[in-house]
Amino acid sequence: MPKYWIQNETRGHISIELKNSGQSVFGIWDTGAGLTSVDEKYVEENSESFEYVQDIVGGDGSGTEIPMKLYRADDIVIGGVSFKDQYVLAFNFEPMRPYIKENVQFVIGYNLVTQVNWYFDFINGKWALSEK
Repeated sequence: MPKYWIQNETRGHISIELKNSGQSVFGIWDTGAGLTSVDEKYVEENSESFEYVQDIVGGDGSGTEIPMKLYRADDIVIGGVSFKDQYVLAFNFEPMRPYIKENVQFVIGYNLVTQVNWYFDFINGKWALSEK
């Protein structure tokens, strides 16, 4: 069943291709992230796809509090499945850039991970998903 390629990041993370704003970008698959996150620069460059909700303070991967903005993303397509009107957190990805590739614009969090069934074939470097 798995048919899409996994992109390996440093520190054992993986990223997968997704589409937003008519562009193909990558998102790190992270079950530890409560909400899906997006690089604030990407949001600024593709503002037509994001509706601002509010400013918040949240924790980064190390637990440090950082300023974030809550948005509603109009459509995120992963593996042919469309996730419409999803909440996402926007913050500066620059501190993560030494550890992730430039094409990574999202961190796919729990709010998207739990909506579908995921299949990973790490031996062959592929993945797929299906609707629940």
